[in-house]
Amino acid sequence: GALTITVTGFYGDIDVKIVAEEDPCYQFAMSEVTATSTTPNSITLTWNEVTGATGYNVRLGDGEFIAATGLTHTFEGLSPNTSYNWEVQAVKEGLCEASKTGSTTTQKESFTVSWIVNGNTDSPYAIETVVDGNKITTYPNDPSAPSGCNEKVFVGWTNDPITTPTDKAPAILYKQQSDIPAITDNITLHAVWADKDEEPGEKEPAVETII
Repeated sequence: GALTITVTGFYGDIDVKIVAEEDPCYQFAMSEVTATSTTPNSITLTWNEVTGATGYNVRLGDGEFIAATGLTHTFEGLSPNTSYNWEVQAVKEGLCEASKTGSTTTQKESFTVSWIVNGNTDSPYAIETVVDGNKITTYPNDPSAPSGCNEKVFVGWTNDPITTPTDKAPAILYKQQSDIPAITDNITLHAVWADKDEEPGEKEPAVETII
């Protein structure tokens, strides 16, 4: 629009017209943006409607702007535990642009820890979900002995699957919870039984180790 002022009578019959054009971008500003990451591979941006906006564009980092549908947009296919810069831009009739920027870190990936007794995938122990880099919070330390192992003792868990009795101890044996390192991938742990040593109270996983 325009504001027109006409002044007459100064120095004769002189018409003075002053026209002030309105700034189409006056007070045109992007609303606040909420960024969330509910998965290791996505970031969702949401914002409020901007008065006068005819559309919204979004982008990650220095990438190209893409048109958003509505007042939200989700970027997918991202890497876990990674910080991403983002920008949301409100557009007014192709004349004005107003942006908000920020950065958000995607969630860490989660992995599963499964407990297998005697090769039985129908384990009585619940699968534990552990965030990347964290330690387990459970450790079954008294699993029921499988058939034929009543005279043997439980000695720990291993991630080295053993399909038949053997006289060789597994390369890795976790005898207690603290022995299991931080989880960085899905892992299946197998229960290990062994013959009792001749010495009372001793356990020796060296003969007929059974999963």
